[in-house]
Amino acid sequence: MQNSSEVRSCNVDKMNEEGCYTKSAGVVISLGWNTQLYQHLKVNIPEVHEIIVDVSKIIPAPDKCDRVDAVFPDEGVVTQVQDSEQFKEALKCCECVLKKFDIVLVMCKGGNHRAPTIADSMKSPGRFIIHATLRTRQSICPKDIEVLVHACVQSSSTENFYSQLTRDLMEKKYITRLCVGWQVGDLATGKWDTSNKFPEAGVEVEVQSVSDYWCTVKVKDSEYIFKLPITWLVPLCVYERRENW
Repeated sequence: MQNSSEVRSCNVDKMNEEGCYTKSAGVVISLGWNTQLYQHLKVNIPEVHEIIVDVSKIIPAPDKCDRVDAVFPDEGVVTQVQDSEQFKEALKCCECVLKKFDIVLVMCKGGNHRAPTIADSMKSPGRFIIHATLRTRQSICPKDIEVLVHACVQSSSTENFYSQLTRDLMEKKYITRLCVGWQVGDLATGKWDTSNKFPEAGVEVEVQSVSDYWCTVKVKDSEYIFKLPITWLVPLCVYERRENW
């Protein structure tokens, strides 16, 4: 057991002057543009349009008489979307944005048919995929998805966002449980570090202190303490909503 006075620092694959960002296997969020979540992101992250692919503009909605009366992951819905002539084009667009930003927001009108089908088709080892507005799943607070987006990319609102998050964490106003969102490892092979040199993805932590974009966290119910970029933290409720590979 590690002594609580010892602090281990995590190496970060991608860093810049403004903050620290881990290079993940990619984050894919499906959502609807006709939702509260999208409105929240559009207002609070001005550059969000750069990481969005609106697949409803690429894959036309089927005629009402031909639509399957169901939502993803119904087999009929998935087949109808994948059989579209524009399916491969939409998938390619999403992969291009993901490659550039390490995150892509796959969007259609409600986030129940085309967007989640495309997002599901992007599965690969270590990739973080979440269907944020699928109506058959429990809803997620827009603020929690905002944390996930800020953890992946910089925005003109990043500094203010993390300043406020830091204040809320230190004043115990932020009550959402947090966990480590990323696993250290080799993206090419999909092999992840499982030693205790690094915190394991999904481990719930409590923030002890924050300095700039770095924070000291204590693994809940243990004596392990780590120093890591604050961008490594995501809401536990979001992490637990990841799609199984």
